[in-house]
Amino acid sequence: MYCRLFQFDVRAERSEDFQRTALQYIDGWLREESGAIEFHLVRDDAYNYRYYLFERYADPDAHEAHARGVLMDRHGEHFAPLLLAPPLLLARGFELAAPARPADPSPSPDGAQAVASPHRRS
Repeated sequence: MYCRLFQFDVRAERSEDFQRTALQYIDGWLREESGAIEFHLVRDDAYNYRYYLFERYADPDAHEAHARGVLMDRHGEHFAPLLLAPPLLLARGFELAAPARPADPSPSPDGAQAVASPHRRS
């Protein structure tokens, strides 16, 4: 898998808007881009207005299709007013190890089935 990691520093008063908008876009990317595998959005515990986005793609071509895609053109204008600075690319490259756990989680100790991440292609 080809992966990328971004840092977003968000305006404090727009943090909830950023979260809502990012999660909506992630859902759209997974629905409409076949090479997009998984996205993880994480808020930094030490700096509540800093977020990280980990992206997994089938290969570099799938990422290029994402970057050139119609969805990205539409989203840039919505993200810019929410941010203190442009997103910072922290890392990019090929994944060296496969995920440690299967995609379908086992039942929890109380017998309830754990819910799979809504931001992962099935």
